[in-house]
Amino acid sequence: MNFKEKMQQFLLRNKERANNLLFLLSCLALALFASNELAAIKPNVIPVNQENWDFLQLLARFAVWSGFLMHFLSYGFLSGSPWKYAREHFLELLVCIAWFPQPNMHLLRDLTQVLSLESLQLIGTLANGYLLVRHIVRNLSTHPVIVTGSVFLFVIVAASELLMQVEPQTFPNLFDAIWYSMVTTTTIGYGDIVPKTPAGRCIGMVLMLSGISLAAAFIGIVSQFMQKRLGNEAEHKEVKDLRLELSAERNRNQRLLDALERNNELSARILAELEKQSKAKSEIPNPDQNSN
Repeated sequence: MNFKEKMQQFLLRNKERANNLLFLLSCLALALFASNELAAIKPNVIPVNQENWDFLQLLARFAVWSGFLMHFLSYGFLSGSPWKYAREHFLELLVCIAWFPQPNMHLLRDLTQVLSLESLQLIGTLANGYLLVRHIVRNLSTHPVIVTGSVFLFVIVAASELLMQVEPQTFPNLFDAIWYSMVTTTTIGYGDIVPKTPAGRCIGMVLMLSGISLAAAFIGIVSQFMQKRLGNEAEHKEVKDLRLELSAERNRNQRLLDALERNNELSARILAELEKQSKAKSEIPNPDQNSN
């Protein structure tokens, strides 16, 4: 067995662990994104100075990028068909490109001339978010509330970031964008904040359609849960009544067994007494036999 075959077997044995590692790296990337957005709204929320915070960000970005890169290269080149693997794992490739720790280096300098750094970061963040949701859907498919909540959260955050990117004059911060996404997705629609550009309105239409789908899914899950809950309560009540009936029947049977046992004891005593009397009568001498 050559080195490549040994590595293939090793990677196949540890594929689940590698996927869990990507899940943790995506969580780290989204935590970094959330902290940056929170710092933009409230600058004093970060307990360290800006220089240390930039260094921590660089370390976190390097950890995410290096983990995805090692995973992509290992499973891609050892799969036997790197291009096919790249097509099937396009999101991991996006993270490897968009989350490069130093975007000002020559590797991404030409790319940042086509796409802005903010757009590049947004692409990487959305890719991480989608990978996170996909992992939750695959591993927690038996928990529909968690799956629906994860999809809903991803739609809200993704749409909010896109709205801030395409229409910053209407959505200057993440809070306003999330507020609009929430009221649109839940089909409430206050109308206090509305997109004005065609791109923003297209995102709003997608949110409306997503809100209808998610609302229908949520209502179905709640109905199924309530039906199951009521069915379980009715079944529990029937089981409880049946247990009470069985317990009463068991008590009646026990009383009958006790009565039969007492009757048997009394019958045994009567038989013993009769045998004793019969034996006593047989031992009394017969006067006619003595006279003879």
